[in-house]
Amino acid sequence: MNLYIPVEIKSREFEAKVFLACLAAKRGYSCLVGRREDMKHILRDLPRGIIIEKGLEPPGKAKMINKYLSYGHIPIALDEEGMFLDKDKYAETRIMEDGFKKVKLYFAWGNYHKKILTNSYPKAENKIKVVGNARIDLLDKKLRSSYSKEVNKLNSKYGKVILINSSFTLASPANGEKMISRFKDSGFYDNEELKEWWERKIEDTINIRQQFLDAIVDISNLFDEYSVVIRPHPSEDRSYWIKNTSDINNVEVIHKGSVIPWLLHADVMIHSSCTTAIESILLDKISIAYDPLDIQEYETDLPRKVSIRVEDKKDLLEKINWIIGLKTKDKAKYQQITNEFKKELKEFIPIDNEKFYSELMLDEIDKVSQVNEMKNSFGGKSLIKLSLKNILRKIYYRHIKRKSDYRKITEYSLHKFPDTKLKEVRNIVGKYDCTGVDFNDIKTNKFYNNIFYIRSNE
Repeated sequence: MNLYIPVEIKSREFEAKVFLACLAAKRGYSCLVGRREDMKHILRDLPRGIIIEKGLEPPGKAKMINKYLSYGHIPIALDEEGMFLDKDKYAETRIMEDGFKKVKLYFAWGNYHKKILTNSYPKAENKIKVVGNARIDLLDKKLRSSYSKEVNKLNSKYGKVILINSSFTLASPANGEKMISRFKDSGFYDNEELKEWWERKIEDTINIRQQFLDAIVDISNLFDEYSVVIRPHPSEDRSYWIKNTSDINNVEVIHKGSVIPWLLHADVMIHSSCTTAIESILLDKISIAYDPLDIQEYETDLPRKVSIRVEDKKDLLEKINWIIGLKTKDKAKYQQITNEFKKELKEFIPIDNEKFYSELMLDEIDKVSQVNEMKNSFGGKSLIKLSLKNILRKIYYRHIKRKSDYRKITEYSLHKFPDTKLKEVRNIVGKYDCTGVDFNDIKTNKFYNNIFYIRSNE
């Protein structure tokens, strides 16, 4: 049984998908996990397997699902942004109907997510499975201790931290304009109402980013004993933040690594309708949703519901000070607030689940694999063939197609998923000893560029 797990954004999902692969290996799966851009080039030459695609958003994912099927693979899909649910626009903006019809299973975060999907596709209810997401497993109390070394390093290097999690991907021309261009080319923009909706969203994202920058200047001045750390979204243009904060001594722009150690270490986190608000509250940390423009047309309610919401800069500064004081002086009240916020999650995530969410996913994958026999090996001949194809692909892109286009594609891919060494993956696997699962029999090897082979030696 072969399981292929592509990763789009390393800092967001790689560690969680390595954990999923380890648990799958314990069940007898041979797993490949790694950078999506590299994996999509080799899937044609891999043995038949189950592939977990990270989304079905337009304009190109339906075409990708058709390719997987033509290679003989069985596609399963999930949505890494599935907690950001605009119930009125979700089916239009996050799901391509043709792709949805052809996947074997679709993994929903929770009952609310499933309800939105079944309202749009009532005949497909049986393929929609509520399983949460492997990323939530990393927030489990069993796994928090695995981040203690990283948290201690952050404390030694940065001291006290106020964390700003930026999520303004569409504010960068390379992203907003590129998205519009792709929609036009695909015919997706034939819907005039949807076109106007996206254009408004891009314009408002640019305005909110400027409001955040203004607030960061004041935060750095008022809380000058703190390091104010900006973590841009992995798909965001971080040069905006670097350029506009370079002369502020206590502001750092850091994009590498998992957000979890930062959430654990920071005294307070500030966001703009970001999934890290959910991660924060599941780690028993209060965050602030800063909504200076109070736009709710396309922002989802959940990150706001589990955060202290403020609309103006004065209130923001007061709430930062209040949360910091509450955290140190009234821990019982602080915990009471986090518990109240967690109640908001019940429809969105199965938070009372006794299993890891990765195990729920694998329970459903097992049912698919049991009725589909698959060769369970990756031979040496396959590796030689893949290596030769990789060399030819690079020659083609570098010398036949435009060099500048190849460089832009490569840079953007590395921006989202930097090159990864085998040692790093083995260190990640080693952190999971604290879960109570015996991973001593798990073997990890490099398979291809930024793709790793995880299996059990039993």
